Amino acid sequence: MKQEDINSIRAFNRYYTKLLGVLNKYYLGSEFGLPEIRVIQDIYLHPDRSSKDISGELNMDKGLLSRLLKQLEQKGYIYRKGTERDNRMGLINLTEKGCEIYHHLDATANQSVEEIFAHLNNAQLQDLINSMDSIYNIMNEIETNIAPKNVEPIIIRSIEEEDNIPIARILRASVEEHGAPKIGTFYDDPHTDMMFQTFDIKNAEYWVVECSGEILGGGGFYPTKGLPKGYAELSKFHFRPELRGKGIGKRLLRLIEQRAIKAGYTHMYIVSYHQFGNAVAMYEKYGYEHINRSLDESGLYQDAPFHMVKKLLKKV
Repeated sequence: MKQEDINSIRAFNRYYTKLLGVLNKYYLGSEFGLPEIRVIQDIYLHPDRSSKDISGELNMDKGLLSRLLKQLEQKGYIYRKGTERDNRMGLINLTEKGCEIYHHLDATANQSVEEIFAHLNNAQLQDLINSMDSIYNIMNEIETNIAPKNVEPIIIRSIEEEDNIPIARILRASVEEHGAPKIGTFYDDPHTDMMFQTFDIKNAEYWVVECSGEILGGGGFYPTKGLPKGYAELSKFHFRPELRGKGIGKRLLRLIEQRAIKAGYTHMYIVSYHQFGNAVAMYEKYGYEHINRSLDESGLYQDAPFHMVKKLLKKV
């Protein structure tokens, strides 16, 4: 690697960390530094995690994490509970006080981003976001040590009747893998076994992701009962593990949004669970905002903690 390239990367790192204010002892005007805030966010998105899981997800030194967790516990932001196998192994969760501080920090972070980039026009902002996406995708590919050729050719197409069995298996396997609720969700919904027929109605579409003739995931939008006029629900957006982290989710999500706009929708609505914390983080990244109540009357997901909405914008 050329020294001039190294210098350019380091210069960018210095500038961006200064711009975001992450070098301050207290971040976002809170009582926390950035490491504590990242830990709080990870626990909120992934309840019942061990310290080992958190350390691995954040690539954080175990000794530092242990000290931070101890401080957060002493201040009443987190609590630990034993596992079925070993009561001494504490699974970490946020207290009610911890959840309140997370929501406050999340809102403050959104406001901070708006203030930092408020001077950019729409074209400049999109250029910046596209550049950030490129950095994320390149580095994520390196981090996961997966080359694009391992997932090519990828085909995204409309669901067909013969896809019913494989996509139903993938959807239920995702629930089982993440330990998400099975009762009162699509897991025990008979419509999951008839995806082609379920989405074969006006103003609904479902797309599957196929590689070498094998279905690896899918997602769509649906006019769920009770939603406000102009709203569609992002529905059954799940992938097999080998397809994650390769930019396919982003690609399919954008396709679904544009197809929903073409169908006349103005907003996309999402319901999700803590167990799908990584997906929730992706939705946040691409403009979905949390709301404090359910909008639909489907009868499913009655205990879901996450309800999110995004205003859909046409491509210019």
